[in-house]
Amino acid sequence: MKATYLTCTTLLFSFILFTSCKKDDEPTITTTSSEILGRWYPVEAVVEGVVFPYDDHEDCGKDYLEFTVEEIIREVDILNCEEVIDGTGRYEINGNILSLNYGGLESIQIEIIDLTASTLILLFEEDQDDDGDLEEVRARYSRE
Repeated sequence: MKATYLTCTTLLFSFILFTSCKKDDEPTITTTSSEILGRWYPVEAVVEGVVFPYDDHEDCGKDYLEFTVEEIIREVDILNCEEVIDGTGRYEINGNILSLNYGGLESIQIEIIDLTASTLILLFEEDQDDDGDLEEVRARYSRE
């Protein structure tokens, strides 16, 4: 289960090149970059309707995504009570689409389904079970 969710979190870094995120039946929200600023802690991923709670936080700290005012995104893991940066890139928000770029790679498009003061839900498709088919993934994060 941990591996499945970590794959979801890693959506921002590795497997995303195969991502497609626009669904016609999803509500469209409009947001600005300032609404996403700060640290977001993974809570769960829902893959094809199955909920996978995030269970990789340590007692001494929580893994997180961080969006800065300089439009930089960082993925940080807490390992042995130390912060380890798994990836850094640039982001841009246009309407409800979060565009990510890591080190000159093709821009990644992820749909923002919900963004409030305390909740961020991202929607994307990714091959979670390595069967060659894309599964719909909703990754939910919270802000404390």
